[in-house]
Amino acid sequence: MKPKRSFKFAIAFLFFPAIIYAQTGLFWFSDSASHLPNNKIISIKQNSNGDLLLLGKASDSAYSNVKPYWAVCNRSGILKSQTTLSTANNYYEVNNFTICSNDRMRIWGTEVVNNKMTMSLNTIDAQGIPQGSDAMLTNTNTLTGDVCQLDETYAVLAKTVQSSSNGKYHISIYKYNLQNDEQVWYKTLATADNEEASKIFPMKDGSIIVLGKMYNESLTSYTTLIYKLSSSGEMIWKRNFTGYDDFFAQGVSEVKNKSLVYVCSFSDEALAVGKTKIFSLDSNGNEKSEKEIDGIRANGVLTLEDGNIFIYGAHFQKVGIYIISKASFKIYSSEMKVVNEDEMGMFDGPDAFLPSLAISTFPTASDFITAIQLSDGRIVCAGRVYMPLNTAADKIIFSKRTNAAFLVIMDDGGKFRD
Repeated sequence: MKPKRSFKFAIAFLFFPAIIYAQTGLFWFSDSASHLPNNKIISIKQNSNGDLLLLGKASDSAYSNVKPYWAVCNRSGILKSQTTLSTANNYYEVNNFTICSNDRMRIWGTEVVNNKMTMSLNTIDAQGIPQGSDAMLTNTNTLTGDVCQLDETYAVLAKTVQSSSNGKYHISIYKYNLQNDEQVWYKTLATADNEEASKIFPMKDGSIIVLGKMYNESLTSYTTLIYKLSSSGEMIWKRNFTGYDDFFAQGVSEVKNKSLVYVCSFSDEALAVGKTKIFSLDSNGNEKSEKEIDGIRANGVLTLEDGNIFIYGAHFQKVGIYIISKASFKIYSSEMKVVNEDEMGMFDGPDAFLPSLAISTFPTASDFITAIQLSDGRIVCAGRVYMPLNTAADKIIFSKRTNAAFLVIMDDGGKFRD
């Protein structure tokens, strides 16, 4: 029991000082009641009452036994509740969630049933208390790709389906009603290749962007894939770009005149290298410009209210014998000029609140995985921070490390330090 008590103390000790940053600041927390210590936030939304809803991917010390993690913070970043959900079947992936009402949420994922991957959903209330769960059994492997909430009534879901006739994978999309689960339309994106859905992005005019991966015949390598669909699911265009083969992550956002900014990232963690390619696309998906930037492995991109472009992810660096990542971001103007850039450092939490000798030798590692802009203009980034479980000065050096949920609240220009 002693390690568990010290872990609770460490989390309580670490969480309290972070509050001093008030409206802009850093927060980190973990579900100490769970046997799944690793956690990373993969999606964040703001409820109508202003609360921040966080969906995470929890796992054991070996990064196996995946389960959904749920947390609620107030608009200042103070944790109100958190829980790790139990599931009946083995979870393969946690994908995203929708807000059906102020007290009813749907978590979408992929789980394994009878040795086949199938879509799964868990219904919870705002505090994360389960209200029901379903596994959508199919005859072939079916993976949830993403679910994108369009408004208070409708959402669009992307899934990847393995054909029962030729064994190849294709993407299917359907729009449904959040209130009664009724299907509005269903479309299959026909292809002769192996394709997998990754992310969905809604355009202001009602059209839909689908990001995916196009695999080679042996499913050993993939490249970029972008679809644009009409509001009724009809294909408008399909594009592949010369991004990185076997890229780490990709993201897309809308800018002026229905144009898009698309990012694709690559990293070699052994060499402490992270790169990102930024493509500017017109409304027809034609490439207008391409730019490669060093120093960040992007996980996504967000167009801010002022028209600037916010790219978030991690910067790799070598510290002594260790190679670590530090959560970072870059803000560009619409002309792709740098407006601001920053990353977590030794004087930011949690490093600033840990014994300096130990943490300077082996700093925490972090990553921004998702980001949104709140109704008041502030920017919220979430992801994970890899840190010691035991922060006592005489034990921190040899302490086990796990990923805790990480939340950073900035002003509209990227400032998070007072």
